[in-house]
This record gives sequence, structure tokens and C-alpha cells, in this order.
Amino acid sequence: MCGLVEFERAVKLNALIQVQEANIIVPDSKPQVGSMSPSGSLTLSKKILRFIGVVALLAGAAVWLQWRSGVYQSELNGYADEAAHLITGLMVRDYLVSGLGQSPVEFAENYYLHYPKVGFGIWPPMYHFVEAAWFLITPPGKISAFVLQALITGTLAACVAWMALPYGWWIAISAGLAFLGLPTVQLFTGMVMADNLMCLFSFFAMVAFLHYMETWKRRYLFLFGFLTGLALMTKSNAAGLALLPVVALLLMKKPGKLLSWPMVGAAVLTLAVALPWQILVMKLWTNATSANRYSMEYMLKMLQVHASMYSNLPGIVVFTLALLGVLIRVVIPFRRGSLEPRWASVTGLVVGMFLFGLAPLPPEPRYHVASLAGLTLFAASALYEIRKVTALRYGAVAGAAVVVSAGVLYGMTTFSIGKREPVGYGVVARQIAGNPAYREAVILVSSEAMGEGMLISEIAPLELRPSHYILRATKMLARSRWNLDQYELLYPDEQKMQEFLESIPVRILVYDTAAGVMPMQHHKLLGKLIENNPAKWRLVGIHPASGTNSIGGQLKIYELQGIDEKKRQSIKIDMRYTLQRVLN
Repeated sequence: MCGLVEFERAVKLNALIQVQEANIIVPDSKPQVGSMSPSGSLTLSKKILRFIGVVALLAGAAVWLQWRSGVYQSELNGYADEAAHLITGLMVRDYLVSGLGQSPVEFAENYYLHYPKVGFGIWPPMYHFVEAAWFLITPPGKISAFVLQALITGTLAACVAWMALPYGWWIAISAGLAFLGLPTVQLFTGMVMADNLMCLFSFFAMVAFLHYMETWKRRYLFLFGFLTGLALMTKSNAAGLALLPVVALLLMKKPGKLLSWPMVGAAVLTLAVALPWQILVMKLWTNATSANRYSMEYMLKMLQVHASMYSNLPGIVVFTLALLGVLIRVVIPFRRGSLEPRWASVTGLVVGMFLFGLAPLPPEPRYHVASLAGLTLFAASALYEIRKVTALRYGAVAGAAVVVSAGVLYGMTTFSIGKREPVGYGVVARQIAGNPAYREAVILVSSEAMGEGMLISEIAPLELRPSHYILRATKMLARSRWNLDQYELLYPDEQKMQEFLESIPVRILVYDTAAGVMPMQHHKLLGKLIENNPAKWRLVGIHPASGTNSIGGQLKIYELQGIDEKKRQSIKIDMRYTLQRVLN
């Protein structure tokens, strides 16, 4: 999808450059492409196979980076949304396997009662659909989810490399690896998050639009509209793609195309694909969180924040080369009237995503991975020009030294592999799920440091779902909105809290002593409750046994004594801020 039309241009241009640098004059006949193909051309099947090979190479590199950073040994502790994305993907998968014929709403609500980290509708569903499909062919769980993330990011890196093919295979593969190695790209490749998939669809949409500008064939414009819809079905901040045609067509000096009927048709197609899900998301978010107040002051602040972000995230080498690439590929050709559609489209992607950053949303780097792909392409084009000029003046060895030097500087100034350490929830999950005595137990987890999601996402893949009820203290002992505002403590003293927990009854309590971003009253009160009632709450496990874990705390497992699990009450969860009702 990304670069098959580009390939013919790539190999021809590469061959012409090679013979020009050797001072060979060639006729207008079809240039030979050397080792690329003995016949000078490749069939579609061979192009596809080569692209798959590039994807495999770069996805493998992404897996290696994940492994070195420790994500396969750690829990989902990189971002608060990770557990919800994993559990939602598991839920969709389980519905396809065992729930067909049931009401999907009832299935989802029952699933939430067992694993209260389902986020279907909080985000658009495309990422969870992709997860579910992946879990149908791989063992469902966090390991498979991380491999999926590597495949998604590896495919995006392969698209970067494929579009850089006019500059030769070495620069093309180096561009893909440089993109993969950017700290922000590494960080979110190591998280179960929807952002990189959104960026992949956005990049596909950009490629479709550049083909439209090269050929003015409507099918590419409609493909752009469809892919934009898929990107919006993944994350709402893909709305930045709406600015891509505006920027690209203005750069190509074709503003009249913006008001054409095909453009309107593409927009309608985008809305048909994405709008129903966006309406659902807005409905669920309306009462779940507070909107940022928007003003001119806020917009100017976001402009400054994102300008700093775009200069820092790529690192000094990629950013400097990207600036030079913009000058060579966009500014000068625009003034001369010779701007290529590919660079107009890449510019539209980067500018669109940058300007969407001015919207009233948190300024987070994860929203801009697609822009980093575009900046890497500009950097690759500039490096090629520097190498070409150096080789023509000082020889091929000097030209190669330029590329190697850029790689060394990148490694010294930008590339680094972060570390993610396990917290201990994996050990606790295996201890609970593997104990036959706890098969029917109701589990309560209380944490100020993302521990609720970590435990749920560790236990759920280990059992035949749905099985255990894993209750979150933030849902059972308190009430608040998504961002923890309008917080309300439901049981204000130890006695009432104890009576409530016995009424369920909760049998296992996992209590995380690590401090979180903000203290929570219910967590502190629960800690006092178990401390003051050792006869009721028997300590049955502690991790680590001595010292503290990677987030500065311990995981303590308590068993509530003197309860009759046969007298279990119906589990109820207050969902008034999203569903406007109580689940039971």
C-alpha cells in the first residue's frame, strides 16, 4: 500500500544517480538497476515480497529493542491506559470465540464486572478490533500484544524506508532504523497503546494522497478518505489529517481541488467510516472528564510547547537534517514551481499533526509519531544530498563516511534504550490464579500507582474468561471521574468499609504500598483498616519479601477471615459518569 507505485521511480532514480556519479552518459533508454533485478524491473509479487522482507527486518529490530528495554518481563506499567487497551482487545476476542449469539452489550457489561478495565467506546474501536484478530491467531496476552506493537511500528518504519528508496538501500534501511530508534518511538512501541496504529493509518493516508496528486485519479483520493476514516476509528487525534489536503494542495498551487466534488466525496467517506464511533466516544466522554478551557493564551502556549516538542523529539541529528531536507525538497522547489507531490504530501502530514496539537488536548508526544516518520524522511533526503555532493567532490569513500558519521552522531546524541522494570504484579497474579483454593475468590486490588490495571491485565490472560471478579478499590470504595476530579469517598470510616467488604464478600486483597501521583483517601483508610484488624486480614504474601520494588513499594496479599463465600452478593459498579447507571 505504501510505496508500490513509488518503487518504480525509486529504482530508476537510484540507477540514474549511480551512473551519473560514475560520470557515465546514458541514453534515454530504460536505465538498468543492477542488483535490484537482472531484467531491470520487478513484478508486483516481487515488490510485495521485498516490502514484506523490509517489514520483517524492521519489526524484528523493534522486538529486539523491546526485549532489551525489558517490556516482555514487566507488567503494563508504562501508561495508565495500557491495561484497558489489553482487556478491551481480550473482550472482543472472547466475544468472537464464545459470545456470538449473546447481546454484545450484556457480554461487555458482564466482562467489565469481572475485569473492570474495559474501555470499549472510551476510544474508537479499530485498535481493539486489530488486537482481537491478532489474539485469534496468537496466545492472547501481553506478550502477543507487545509483538503486535512491534509489527505495527515495524511496518511504519518499513514505509519510511520504502519511501526513501530513491536514495539507495543503505540510506533507506538506515532511515527505517533511525525512526525505530527514536526514544519516543521506542517508548510507545513498548506500550500496549493505540497511537502507533493510528500513525500507521495516517501514513498510509498520506501515501494515498501523494498518489492522487501524482495521477489526479479519484480512486486514490477516495482511498485517502477511507484510510483517514480508519485512522479516526483508531484515535480521534487523527483529525489532524483533515489539514493534509489543504497544506499539500496549496503547496502544489492547486487550491481549486479543495472544493471539487471528489474531495467532498472523500470527506463524506471519511465521515461515514468514523463518525458513528466518534459520536459514541463523545457521548461517553462528556461526563467522564473535564474539557480543557480554550483561549488565545492556551493556543499560544500549545504552539510554544509543540514547537519545542518537534525540535527535541527527533534529536539534534534528525532534526537538523530534516530542516535541511525541508529547504531542499519544499522551500526551494516551491519557489521554482517544481515541488514534487510526495514532499507536498509529507509536509501536509507533519503540519497537520503539528497544528492539531493546538487543540484542547494534553500535549503528549505519542500523538506525533507520524510526524516523526515524516521528519525522518526529510532527514534521509538531506543526508542523501550531502552524501552525493561529497562523493562527487571527494570520492565514494568520503560520501560513505558522511553517512557513517551521521549514524555515529545519531547514536551518540539520540539513540538510547530505556529500561522498564517489573513491579511484581505478575508474580502475585500467578500466585492467585494458580491456587485452587482461590478459584472462586473475589479479589480487591488497591493502589495509587496504576496497580489496579496491572493486576487485572496479569490475571485475565491466565484464566478461562470470565472467571475471577477482580474489583478496583477506586471503583468500589470511592467514586470519581476519569481524571480523578469530583472524588468522593464512599465509606468514610473503617467500620463501614469493613462491613461493605464483608458483604460482598472480598476474600483476597492486594494492597500496593507505593505512592502514586496523588494520595487517595480510600487507599489510606483501607491501609489503616488492615493494620488495625490483623485478626480479620491475614497476611499471606508480600513481594518483594524485603526492600521495595521498582516503584518504591511492596505488594501485600491479605486474606479476609471468617467469611462465607456462598453468600456472595451481586457485584455492583457505579458507572454514572460514563453509562449514567450502575452495573450489576
